[in-house]
Amino acid sequence: MFDDKEPTPARVIHALGLQKKVNLLSGTKLTGVNQLESMLETNIAIAGEVDPRVVNIETQPLTFDLNTGREYKLKSVARAENHDRGYKPWFYTPDFRFTLYDGTQIFVEGKGTRWLEKHQDFENVIVAVRGLGHKIVLVTESLFSKDLVRNLRLLKPLVSSTEELLEWSHSHTPEDKPVSAKQLLLENSMTQRQLFLGLLSGMFHCDLSAVPLGPKAMISFGNGETSHLEVLPL
Repeated sequence: MFDDKEPTPARVIHALGLQKKVNLLSGTKLTGVNQLESMLETNIAIAGEVDPRVVNIETQPLTFDLNTGREYKLKSVARAENHDRGYKPWFYTPDFRFTLYDGTQIFVEGKGTRWLEKHQDFENVIVAVRGLGHKIVLVTESLFSKDLVRNLRLLKPLVSSTEELLEWSHSHTPEDKPVSAKQLLLENSMTQRQLFLGLLSGMFHCDLSAVPLGPKAMISFGNGETSHLEVLPL
Protein backbone atom coordinates (compact mmCIF):
# COMPACT_ATOMS: atom_id res chain seq x y z
CA MET A 1 0.00 0.00 0.00
CA PHE A 2 1.30 3.43 -0.85
CA ASP A 3 1.95 5.99 1.86
CA ASP A 4 -0.64 8.77 1.76
CA LYS A 5 2.05 11.14 3.04
CA GLU A 6 4.42 10.54 0.15
CA PRO A 7 5.69 13.83 -1.32
CA THR A 8 4.56 15.18 -4.65
CA PRO A 9 7.51 15.46 -7.05
CA ALA A 10 8.13 18.90 -8.49
CA ARG A 11 7.57 17.64 -12.02
CA VAL A 12 5.39 14.90 -13.48
CA ILE A 13 7.47 11.86 -14.32
CA HIS A 14 5.38 10.51 -17.15
CA ALA A 15 2.87 12.45 -19.18
CA LEU A 16 -0.52 11.17 -20.30
CA GLY A 17 -0.21 8.55 -23.01
CA LEU A 18 3.54 8.14 -22.58
CA GLN A 19 4.71 4.71 -21.48
CA LYS A 20 7.74 5.13 -19.26
CA LYS A 21 9.11 2.60 -16.83
CA VAL A 22 9.75 3.93 -13.33
CA ASN A 23 11.33 2.43 -10.24
CA LEU A 24 9.57 2.63 -6.89
CA LEU A 25 11.71 3.04 -3.80
CA SER A 26 11.15 3.65 -0.12
CA GLY A 27 13.63 3.91 2.71
CA THR A 28 14.45 5.28 6.13
CA LYS A 29 15.60 8.63 4.72
CA LEU A 30 12.90 8.91 2.05
CA THR A 31 9.31 9.90 2.72
CA GLY A 32 6.76 7.43 1.39
CA VAL A 33 7.18 5.55 -1.88
CA ASN A 34 9.10 7.52 -4.49
CA GLN A 35 9.08 7.22 -8.28
CA LEU A 36 12.53 7.26 -9.85
CA GLU A 37 13.02 7.61 -13.58
CA SER A 38 16.12 5.50 -14.10
CA MET A 39 18.30 2.83 -12.59
CA LEU A 40 20.97 5.48 -12.07
CA GLU A 41 18.60 7.54 -9.91
CA THR A 42 17.69 4.40 -7.97
CA ASN A 43 21.35 3.61 -7.34
CA ILE A 44 21.97 7.18 -6.17
CA ALA A 45 19.06 7.01 -3.74
CA ILE A 46 20.20 3.64 -2.37
CA ALA A 47 23.74 4.99 -1.96
CA GLY A 48 22.27 7.92 -0.04
CA GLU A 49 20.33 5.54 2.18
CA VAL A 50 23.51 3.66 3.08
CA ASP A 51 25.69 6.77 3.43
CA PRO A 52 25.83 7.77 7.12
CA ARG A 53 26.44 11.42 6.19
CA VAL A 54 22.92 11.65 4.72
CA VAL A 55 19.92 12.06 7.03
CA ASN A 56 17.18 12.97 4.55
CA ILE A 57 16.53 12.43 0.83
CA GLU A 58 13.96 14.35 -1.23
CA THR A 59 13.18 13.41 -4.82
CA GLN A 60 12.52 16.23 -7.30
CA PRO A 61 12.15 18.66 -4.39
CA LEU A 62 11.50 21.85 -6.38
CA THR A 63 11.79 23.55 -9.76
CA PHE A 64 14.11 26.47 -10.41
CA ASP A 65 13.77 29.23 -12.91
CA LEU A 66 17.49 29.61 -13.40
CA ASN A 67 17.04 32.97 -15.11
CA THR A 68 15.67 34.58 -11.97
CA GLY A 69 16.61 32.16 -9.20
CA ARG A 70 12.96 31.79 -8.25
CA GLU A 71 11.94 28.45 -6.75
CA TYR A 72 8.63 26.68 -7.29
CA LYS A 73 7.25 23.71 -5.40
CA LEU A 74 5.71 22.34 -8.59
CA LYS A 75 6.79 22.78 -12.20
CA SER A 76 3.15 22.96 -13.24
CA VAL A 77 2.75 26.05 -11.06
CA ALA A 78 5.87 27.58 -12.57
CA ARG A 79 4.52 27.05 -16.08
CA ALA A 80 1.10 28.41 -15.20
CA GLU A 81 2.55 31.58 -13.68
CA ASN A 82 4.68 32.24 -16.74
CA HIS A 83 2.07 31.35 -19.35
CA ASP A 84 1.42 34.04 -21.98
CA ARG A 85 3.83 36.49 -20.39
CA GLY A 86 6.15 36.71 -23.37
CA TYR A 87 8.94 35.52 -21.08
CA LYS A 88 10.87 32.32 -21.58
CA PRO A 89 11.88 30.81 -18.24
CA TRP A 90 14.80 28.42 -17.79
CA PHE A 91 13.29 25.63 -15.75
CA TYR A 92 15.35 22.99 -13.97
CA THR A 93 14.21 20.32 -11.50
CA PRO A 94 17.00 18.52 -9.60
CA ASP A 95 16.70 14.78 -9.13
CA PHE A 96 17.42 14.92 -5.40
CA ARG A 97 18.07 17.15 -2.45
CA PHE A 98 20.16 15.47 0.24
CA THR A 99 20.34 16.85 3.77
CA LEU A 100 23.51 15.91 5.61
CA TYR A 101 23.97 15.34 9.35
CA ASP A 102 25.35 18.87 9.81
CA GLY A 103 22.33 20.46 8.11
CA THR A 104 24.05 21.05 4.76
CA GLN A 105 21.77 20.59 1.77
CA ILE A 106 23.13 19.35 -1.55
CA PHE A 107 21.29 18.86 -4.83
CA VAL A 108 22.27 15.64 -6.61
CA GLU A 109 21.71 15.14 -10.33
CA GLY A 110 22.09 11.80 -12.09
CA LYS A 111 22.86 11.80 -15.81
CA GLY A 112 24.21 9.09 -18.10
CA THR A 113 27.52 9.68 -19.84
CA ARG A 114 25.97 9.17 -23.28
CA TRP A 115 23.26 11.69 -22.51
CA LEU A 116 25.85 14.21 -21.36
CA GLU A 117 27.83 13.71 -24.58
CA LYS A 118 24.73 14.72 -26.55
CA HIS A 119 23.83 17.57 -24.19
CA GLN A 120 27.16 19.22 -23.44
CA ASP A 121 25.41 22.47 -22.57
CA PHE A 122 23.96 20.81 -19.45
CA GLU A 123 27.08 21.99 -17.67
CA ASN A 124 25.50 25.45 -17.85
CA VAL A 125 22.72 24.19 -15.57
CA ILE A 126 25.20 23.05 -12.93
CA VAL A 127 27.05 26.39 -13.15
CA ALA A 128 23.78 28.33 -12.87
CA VAL A 129 22.62 26.41 -9.77
CA ARG A 130 25.95 27.02 -8.08
CA GLY A 131 25.75 30.64 -9.12
CA LEU A 132 22.55 30.90 -7.09
CA GLY A 133 24.49 29.83 -4.02
CA HIS A 134 23.45 26.17 -3.93
CA LYS A 135 25.59 23.07 -3.72
CA ILE A 136 25.06 20.52 -6.48
CA VAL A 137 26.92 17.42 -7.65
CA LEU A 138 26.58 15.56 -10.93
CA VAL A 139 26.75 11.76 -10.77
CA THR A 140 27.05 9.37 -13.72
CA GLU A 141 26.76 5.62 -13.99
CA SER A 142 30.57 5.35 -14.01
CA LEU A 143 30.50 5.70 -10.21
CA PHE A 144 28.56 2.47 -9.79
CA SER A 145 30.34 -0.78 -10.53
CA LYS A 146 28.23 -3.91 -10.71
CA ASP A 147 29.65 -5.10 -7.40
CA LEU A 148 29.02 -1.76 -5.69
CA VAL A 149 25.37 -1.73 -6.76
CA ARG A 150 24.91 -5.27 -5.50
CA ASN A 151 26.57 -4.55 -2.16
CA LEU A 152 24.64 -1.36 -1.52
CA ARG A 153 21.38 -3.21 -2.17
CA LEU A 154 22.40 -5.89 0.33
CA LEU A 155 23.17 -3.33 3.03
CA LYS A 156 20.19 -0.99 2.49
CA PRO A 157 17.54 -3.16 4.26
CA LEU A 158 19.62 -3.10 7.45
CA VAL A 159 20.17 0.67 7.60
CA SER A 160 17.21 1.14 9.92
CA SER A 161 18.04 -1.84 12.14
CA THR A 162 18.17 -1.13 15.86
CA GLU A 163 19.63 -4.56 16.54
CA GLU A 164 22.63 -4.41 18.84
CA LEU A 165 25.74 -6.22 17.71
CA LEU A 166 26.73 -9.01 20.07
CA GLU A 167 30.23 -8.94 21.42
CA TRP A 168 32.36 -11.87 20.44
CA SER A 169 35.93 -12.92 20.77
CA HIS A 170 38.00 -12.59 17.62
CA SER A 171 41.19 -13.87 19.20
CA HIS A 172 41.53 -16.36 16.35
CA THR A 173 41.39 -13.61 13.73
CA PRO A 174 44.25 -11.11 13.39
CA GLU A 175 43.12 -7.49 13.54
CA ASP A 176 46.04 -6.04 11.64
CA LYS A 177 45.27 -7.49 8.22
CA PRO A 178 42.17 -8.21 6.10
CA VAL A 179 40.63 -11.67 6.20
CA SER A 180 38.06 -13.29 3.95
CA ALA A 181 34.43 -12.99 4.98
CA LYS A 182 34.25 -16.78 5.10
CA GLN A 183 37.15 -16.99 7.56
CA LEU A 184 35.75 -14.16 9.68
CA LEU A 185 32.34 -15.78 9.97
CA LEU A 186 33.67 -19.26 10.70
CA GLU A 187 36.29 -18.27 13.26
CA ASN A 188 34.01 -15.92 15.16
CA SER A 189 30.67 -17.77 14.90
CA MET A 190 29.17 -14.80 13.12
CA THR A 191 26.21 -14.62 10.78
CA GLN A 192 26.10 -12.77 7.48
CA ARG A 193 23.61 -10.36 9.04
CA GLN A 194 26.06 -9.53 11.82
CA LEU A 195 28.77 -8.93 9.23
CA PHE A 196 26.56 -6.52 7.32
CA LEU A 197 25.56 -4.70 10.52
CA GLY A 198 29.24 -4.48 11.40
CA LEU A 199 30.01 -2.91 8.03
CA LEU A 200 27.25 -0.34 8.56
CA SER A 201 28.49 0.53 12.06
CA GLY A 202 32.14 0.80 11.11
CA MET A 203 33.12 -2.23 13.15
CA PHE A 204 34.33 -3.72 9.88
CA HIS A 205 35.61 -2.15 6.70
CA CYS A 206 35.44 -3.37 3.11
CA ASP A 207 35.93 -1.89 -0.35
CA LEU A 208 32.35 -2.22 -1.57
CA SER A 209 33.26 -1.55 -5.19
CA ALA A 210 35.99 -4.19 -5.40
CA VAL A 211 34.20 -7.49 -4.91
CA PRO A 212 30.72 -8.83 -4.07
CA LEU A 213 29.99 -9.28 -0.37
CA GLY A 214 30.48 -13.02 -0.42
CA PRO A 215 32.86 -15.60 1.04
CA LYS A 216 35.88 -14.14 -0.80
CA ALA A 217 35.30 -10.51 0.19
CA MET A 218 38.25 -9.17 2.19
CA ILE A 219 37.14 -7.65 5.50
CA SER A 220 39.22 -5.44 7.77
CA PHE A 221 38.52 -4.62 11.41
CA GLY A 222 37.44 -1.01 11.73
CA ASN A 223 37.42 1.59 14.47
CA GLY A 224 33.99 3.06 13.81
CA GLU A 225 35.11 4.87 10.67
CA THR A 226 32.58 4.55 7.82
CA SER A 227 34.27 6.04 4.77
CA HIS A 228 33.67 2.80 2.86
CA LEU A 229 29.95 3.69 2.90
CA GLU A 230 30.49 7.20 1.57
CA VAL A 231 30.48 6.47 -2.16
CA LEU A 232 28.78 9.66 -3.36
CA PRO A 233 30.86 12.83 -3.95
CA LEU A 234 28.99 14.91 -1.38
